[in-house]
Amino acid sequence: MNPAPSGLDSLPMTTATPAAAGPTSLALLWHFHQPCYRDILSGRVHMPWVRLHGIKDYWGMAALLEEFPGVRCAVNVVPSLLDQLEAAAAGTSPDECETLARIPAEDLSAEQRRRALEVFFYANWDRMIRVHPRYGELLEMRAPWKRSAAEAEASGDFSAADLRDLQAWFTLAWYHPLVIDRDPGLRSLVFKAREFTEDDKLYVLDRQRDVLSEVIPKYRRLAERGQVELTATPHYHPILPLLADMRAAQVAMPGVRLPAHWKPVPEDAREHLRRAVESHERRFGRRPAGCWPSEGSVSEAVLPMLAEAGFKWAATDEDILAYSLGEPLERTGAGLYRPYRAGPPGRELGVIFRDRGLSDLVGFNYHSWWDQLGAARDFITKVRGCGEGLVSVILDGENAWEHYPGGGVPFLRELYGGLSRAAERGEVVPVLPGEFLASRRGRRLERLWPGSWINHDFYIWAGHHQDQQAWDYLFRVRADLESMGAGRPAGDRQLERAWECLYAAEGSDWCWWYGDDHNSGNDDAFDELFRMHLANVYRALGRRPPDFLSQPIKSSGAGRMQATRPGGQFRATLDGRATDYHEWIRAGSYRTAAGAMDRSGPPPLVEMLFFGNDAANLYVRADFHAGRREELAAGARLTLLAGPPGKGPADAGRAPACLWTSPDRVEASGCRAALDHILEVAVPLDALGLAPGADCALGVELQLPGGAVEAIPQEGRIRFALAGPES
Repeated sequence: MNPAPSGLDSLPMTTATPAAAGPTSLALLWHFHQPCYRDILSGRVHMPWVRLHGIKDYWGMAALLEEFPGVRCAVNVVPSLLDQLEAAAAGTSPDECETLARIPAEDLSAEQRRRALEVFFYANWDRMIRVHPRYGELLEMRAPWKRSAAEAEASGDFSAADLRDLQAWFTLAWYHPLVIDRDPGLRSLVFKAREFTEDDKLYVLDRQRDVLSEVIPKYRRLAERGQVELTATPHYHPILPLLADMRAAQVAMPGVRLPAHWKPVPEDAREHLRRAVESHERRFGRRPAGCWPSEGSVSEAVLPMLAEAGFKWAATDEDILAYSLGEPLERTGAGLYRPYRAGPPGRELGVIFRDRGLSDLVGFNYHSWWDQLGAARDFITKVRGCGEGLVSVILDGENAWEHYPGGGVPFLRELYGGLSRAAERGEVVPVLPGEFLASRRGRRLERLWPGSWINHDFYIWAGHHQDQQAWDYLFRVRADLESMGAGRPAGDRQLERAWECLYAAEGSDWCWWYGDDHNSGNDDAFDELFRMHLANVYRALGRRPPDFLSQPIKSSGAGRMQATRPGGQFRATLDGRATDYHEWIRAGSYRTAAGAMDRSGPPPLVEMLFFGNDAANLYVRADFHAGRREELAAGARLTLLAGPPGKGPADAGRAPACLWTSPDRVEASGCRAALDHILEVAVPLDALGLAPGADCALGVELQLPGGAVEAIPQEGRIRFALAGPES
């Protein structure tokens, strides 16, 4: 990626502000989003996440708001998620995991047993599995550091009773704690814990239909009583600026290449918006005023489209404001904490900009605090410290809570209760964004920087050659669809289904997992889903899909190190904490847990390594496995090996670049380190014989009490290019 214009990266982005006498207005927005897991032609659902997040987060977030009627906030729901929620509630298209769970345990085939042992532990091990002793016991029986799923199945360790308990617990553990509290049948099964009958299991699976069917009505009631403002996102969650004109990506990344078959398709962007408004009005009885564009992605070309669709305001990230103004961003009521206006005359929208630090504290940081009540109070104190003005906190409302103790209930209850009390004192007042903006004109922005909530650019979706290949597939299929549809009458059902499949492929999630910036551990499945949607364009019209759609875009990670490369230079703050999501987002990463299935011992102490550089330092971050982190207190010695690659896979820098001994002692001059929730280390590049742009080989050796040594990676060194000055 390219350096910021006007020297913004070197300018202070934070201005300390004393608390003001007047109240702080808080615009809190929770975003709900899942991609289209459904095969539009067959109805088959390939992943369970709509159903599982439905019985946990979507239902639970509404139930918690019902407890605190004085807390007002916005909830943004992607329309295609609502489509899938309704289908899940109806039970017309159960996903693969539910279908597998409904098979009587005694009737499972060998392949189905193996699959059950693979997929029925898809949950946070510490917060959702081990908190239930029986589920944790089943995890230990299946422990991936002992045997693979196939080996566990073949060994006969799992009886039919064990498998039945597993079938039930996979869904039971996903229910929101408040669902369990309010349902005597589910609560009794949690206490029973084991030796479930088939009737017990079916109760767990059948009860979810009732819970899912309550989700949309709950939010409609919250909106009707004026507590929640429901906002929308384009229908299948596409990156609108890239659909409208992919050259928007070249503003922040002038050197990025565009797909060979690219062409502007603003009509598709408008169709996603039209469908979003229609969906919202049909389900909630009114048109949405507000829009959280997919991934906070905006551009000047998109604003008039939003206005034409009937939206009155939109939200995006604070970096977009800073780059739009071309000046340092003051965190005051005259800077970040105020509404703005943007767009051409007659088609202006109100625009608010999220406080990234506050949003990321909730999304990525507070879950690790031992004192969850203190974390909620800390957030309110920080909001109050912003002074008078509108503070916008916008974040994912579903994925964070599986990392929180108690599913986030203790934190959210204290947060909502604290906000209610702060509002009574006139200190922090939760507001509905649309209502707030309707009474305020806002400052006029003469330009709007094109970008997303991540690094004020579109690198995640257009910067990697795999992203560009995916876009090229999309545009090639779209051109074929236009040709195949020529001459067909309006309202042709087959043609409509073909376009529906194309729109599903335009969603942002597929490119999120392409490239080397993110790794889900299941990237191949997302690649397959993307190509399935494109292939269905042809199948809907009775045509054979072209051969190129059978070729994976994402290279299989089987048998390879699960490493991603750095995306550009960055500077880490050595405090032992992931300060915010953006601090390490440009770093490369190595997932040690990816190889855990083949291990004969316990899981590795270091679960993830992150690495990268600025002009002077190599930065390395270690995230520890939650189940083994206490071993650091007993003493652990880490040797960081780094330097120019040698001729062999393991001969880089045998002399230690840095030695660190827990809890926090660095034993090599020139190195710096900090340990708290994570370990962060900085080593001068010149001490390693390296410079920006050079090739680097990196490894870590961890010596544990008793003399055991863990090498990361086991299979050699992580090889990557250090980011150069133009990255």
